[in-house]
Amino acid sequence: MELDSLNLGSGRIVFSKEDLTNRFGTGIQNYTDYECGFNSNDQAGAPYYQLKYDQIIFIGSDTYPFILENFTFTESNKHVLSYNDSPLNQSTTVTEFIEIFGKYAKEHFQENPKSDSILLFFENADDGVRFNFSNGKLISYEYWSPC
Repeated sequence: MELDSLNLGSGRIVFSKEDLTNRFGTGIQNYTDYECGFNSNDQAGAPYYQLKYDQIIFIGSDTYPFILENFTFTESNKHVLSYNDSPLNQSTTVTEFIEIFGKYAKEHFQENPKSDSILLFFENADDGVRFNFSNGKLISYEYWSPC
């Protein structure tokens, strides 16, 4: 999956702190203490913290860019997440998701027909995004990094 093709509104999902606060406001700051992963406090750029907004959460630090960490797909979420200009929302079905994300998504759900999530890695990277479904519809996005 190409990181640059995943967009929040008219922009990417990665922001400097200044750009993030200019676009969304100050948000609610919450320091994290992840045991492992790219945003654990034993990594360069620490300490890491979340900036929480209505139905979206970013994680980063004062010296490391902020990435969209959590996104909840609901009718009341005024933010729009898209991939290659295809909107993702609470009405997106598994079938539509497969059409948007292609071969890997198709193979995953064919091999795991009862699966309610899929982890898509960013191109040439160890991190990625987990998309979660309930009753065949998209409900959430979670940034993922390895331990």
